[in-house]
Amino acid sequence: MHLPFIHHNTIGKGNKTLVNGPKVIVDAENNLLITSADNEKGHGQTPKDPKNSKLNPPT
Repeated sequence: MHLPFIHHNTIGKGNKTLVNGPKVIVDAENNLLITSADNEKGHGQTPKDPKNSKLNPPT
């Protein structure tokens, strides 16, 4: 898993080493594909599936 190491200034910041999802929404009406990484600090927990992960606002 490379997010907290390679993307430490953006989507991997804050020692968030667990990736939930990823959340993907297809908006065919507006011709959009929306994705979001729902990262959190890992404590040995199981990652959430895409249905239960949240869509984060763009940064």
